[in-house]
Amino acid sequence: MPILKSIISRFTGQTPKDQVPPVEINNPNLLRIVPKIKDHKLDTVYIATKRSCPHCSVYNRKVYSVYGWNKEYPRIPDELLKPCCPSCGGSFGFTFYFPELNSEVT
Repeated sequence: MPILKSIISRFTGQTPKDQVPPVEINNPNLLRIVPKIKDHKLDTVYIATKRSCPHCSVYNRKVYSVYGWNKEYPRIPDELLKPCCPSCGGSFGFTFYFPELNSEVT
């Protein structure tokens, strides 16, 4: 529990659990983890994309804040909220990113 408190304390301007900023998410992979994001108030996600696509590769292995709660990471680009890459049709993969637990992304 202390780790979770530490993670939550890094947020500035926290939004109450029942008041999530409106973001139109159409990506099924991100929609799967949104309920957990809201429950745990942890909105940092690690992105995995195709490295071969010049459009996708810009976002590969990056960390973003879905709702802007964590000010240490940029807010997720609108491109990643779409179901797939407009260039190659590949999907975007999302997983939780815990800044205190995960190693630094290179």
